Amino acid sequence: MQDFEDKSNKKGYRFLKVAGDIFVLNLEFILVSAISLTILFFPSLFALVNLLKSEKESYINPFKDYFLLIKKYMKLGIKYWICFIPIYLVLSYLIYLDYQLIKGNENIMLAWLSLIICFGIVMALTSSIIELPLYITYFDNDKAFDSFQKASLIARKKILLIISSWMIILSFAFIFYMFFPLIFFFGVALMIYLIVLMSSRVYETLEREEKDRIKNN
Repeated sequence: MQDFEDKSNKKGYRFLKVAGDIFVLNLEFILVSAISLTILFFPSLFALVNLLKSEKESYINPFKDYFLLIKKYMKLGIKYWICFIPIYLVLSYLIYLDYQLIKGNENIMLAWLSLIICFGIVMALTSSIIELPLYITYFDNDKAFDSFQKASLIARKKILLIISSWMIILSFAFIFYMFFPLIFFFGVALMIYLIVLMSSRVYETLEREEKDRIKNN
């Protein structure tokens, strides 16, 4: 047992373990989301972020732990799916209509104004959704609306954090556009792992502040 623990702590073994877990979790996330027709996207995303956060702290089982967490986040995740998917569909349709108006040289000023507003809403909503699984991973006792509200507040307050997250996402989006098969190897999970690592200091600070607040009250 001691030999196994010593081996597990070696940097080479640790790197291979993390790389293997990211590969497995990436495939699981893509398959679960695709097979469920995105209905399980949010439970899968919450489970993925939770395990990638735990990856740097302790040993995880990328098979058993992943599906247990999907079960844990099932109800919460489906609530978000029911709420957010119609919003994105409506915004996508409005953006399409604005594009057609601009293309047809009709109501140019109004179309551009509507397009800018729609893109602004998409950016703000997506920024909040980027922070949402991170917030839920660190603070999982809030109700669905409260969690989204606080994640939105973090997205507004931590501008550098959200800009860095967007840069990672856009960089990976460009890589997937150029070399699409890479998405099935490490793609989504590696992108989220980098965001989790980058965000960990901010959320650990928020976690300590919340514990101190509760203790003082």
